[in-house]
Amino acid sequence: MDEYGLSAKSLYTILKNKGVEFLYHANTVSTSITFIENNALLSRHFVESNNLFQSNQPSDKEDKLFDVWDHVFLDGEDLHKRYSRANKYGPVLFRFKLELLTSPQFQNVFITKTNP
Repeated sequence: MDEYGLSAKSLYTILKNKGVEFLYHANTVSTSITFIENNALLSRHFVESNNLFQSNQPSDKEDKLFDVWDHVFLDGEDLHKRYSRANKYGPVLFRFKLELLTSPQFQNVFITKTNP
């Protein structure tokens, strides 16, 4: 799968040129508390493997099937705002500065047009 990765810094440049300022992650209140307590967004696999709490998501079965259970997903826009409705992943919205992609911790990222 690594051959499909895009340099995080390249993505930063592309998104910056498109006027994107933030990346977003929505989740349930209970799962978000786990993230806050651990000071990080965590993959669902990590949370499960470490016996931390997370709520069930409708996509859990498919995420395991398509081997994305150990990934963290961010959106390039606030989907709640775009679709004028509640976010289907939960009411808590984390917003990260786009500069996060310039961190040495991020080498490659993977992009999808829709959920896998």
